[in-house]
Amino acid sequence: MELHGGNIYDKSVNLDFSISVNPFGLPEKVRKEAFRGVEMAEHYPDIHYTALRKSIREYFGITGSEVALGNGATELIYTLVHVKRPRRALIIGPTFIEYERALETEGCKYEYFMTKEEEGFELKREILDYLEENEFDMLFLCNPNNPTGKLVKCGLLREMIELCERKSITFMIDECFMSFVKKEADHSYMWNHKGFRHLVILRAFTKTFAMPGLRLGYAVSEDTDLMEKIRLAMPPWNVSVPAQYAGVAAMKEIEYLKETKTFIYNEREWMEDQLEKIGFEVIPSKTNFILFRGPQGLQEVCMEKGILIRDAGSFRGMREGYYRIGLKKRKFNTQLLKVLHAYMVTEGTKKTWRE
Repeated sequence: MELHGGNIYDKSVNLDFSISVNPFGLPEKVRKEAFRGVEMAEHYPDIHYTALRKSIREYFGITGSEVALGNGATELIYTLVHVKRPRRALIIGPTFIEYERALETEGCKYEYFMTKEEEGFELKREILDYLEENEFDMLFLCNPNNPTGKLVKCGLLREMIELCERKSITFMIDECFMSFVKKEADHSYMWNHKGFRHLVILRAFTKTFAMPGLRLGYAVSEDTDLMEKIRLAMPPWNVSVPAQYAGVAAMKEIEYLKETKTFIYNEREWMEDQLEKIGFEVIPSKTNFILFRGPQGLQEVCMEKGILIRDAGSFRGMREGYYRIGLKKRKFNTQLLKVLHAYMVTEGTKKTWRE
């Protein structure tokens, strides 16, 4: 079973809905800068990422905190775990598998706190009691969560952060899908992490700017000592010249990001409504992908038409019959809907798959 989306290399794929990247594609100015970086291939990358770190700091108004750069967000996850080596970690799931795999690589003990299907996969206040009553030294949260698309309520998240500060729990919040949230600044701690030394915020250019092939992620924390340890633990020159050039250009794409938010908000509402009309059970999302439940084997049905969707049954804590699709432009979303509708009607599964 696939643990990640985007594996198009051993399949005949015309439309890839298994990944959740910006449907607008790589901005043209960012593409040009990446190619300009290729022309600099005879030179080593800037080992200090000077221009890129400056761009990130300026965009978020970061002062006093440190920015660590990685070859994608995943490298930073593994490096953070390697540096901290927690005795016991908690992962809020179902979620991205790489938190678990990073912990296993270092031989760390971990467990899951699973959100409940019957509660729409919403994180509830029980998490506070669980953290209070148990001893953890690291906590992982994806917000908005992959694959459910859920955002933690602002008040609850604040209480979690304060609890982690009081108990000295390193709290990593993965915000890789936050840039697609309509009121991003209300939910993100990129602008609000001051005073929380145990908080680490993770982001990536991958999803936001549709550049997964360039591999570029970053982490921010007030714990400058931790950020320095992360930097020293990673190999030198781990971020290529094209990636650094593209990253600097991307942080200037203000209008692109505004247009993205508006498009995602409107298209997601329309797409969720269409999926429900076809007969699927939709889990309302706050970001650029949708989780829904339908008949088992739907991924194979779509692949027969050259369309790849994500079978979410591979996420720990998620049962079979759940699927995740990344939003695309309307004409491509319509193509997927036609395939799904035809199958539900012709196979007589519209009313029977829930039984």
